[in-house]
Amino acid sequence: MKEATATMRRHITFARDYQEMGNALPAWYHVETLVKNSGIGPIFRDITIETDTGSLEILADPMIVKAMYNLLENAVRHGEHTTRIRVTCRKDEDSVTLVVEDNGTGVPNEIKEKIFKKGFGSNTGLGLFLVREILGITGMQIIETGTYGTGARFEIRVPAGNFRFSEEN
Repeated sequence: MKEATATMRRHITFARDYQEMGNALPAWYHVETLVKNSGIGPIFRDITIETDTGSLEILADPMIVKAMYNLLENAVRHGEHTTRIRVTCRKDEDSVTLVVEDNGTGVPNEIKEKIFKKGFGSNTGLGLFLVREILGITGMQIIETGTYGTGARFEIRVPAGNFRFSEEN
């Protein structure tokens, strides 16, 4: 009975979150602040979270806060022995790539794309599906590029027009 109730609660929460996606206008988020605020709570007590994104800001749906939290929380929940999460960025020709990587177990090659499918996973099966959907609202794309055994590595491509460095303003 408790398990059924918990499952229903997760699905109701997911439905509410999914309904809220895209309802608010995108806003500018300073990535370092976003990561710092998302990495607060008891689950992150023994985790070192490093951010090296400088003045990078991204234009995103307000649900980006939930997406970043889900990425960080997944590193702890599924990484088995994660102690460190690092967020960096790389400026490409017409985009910026955010890299969120950890030193946990990583993701086996055969499930790298499946982890973004609704219902896949060992918890609710909604976390990374929701992350991809939230990012997609403003044209961002996410893939997993880590090496199994050395940690997960998520690359988020932010298209031109949806990122800026504050010193450019």
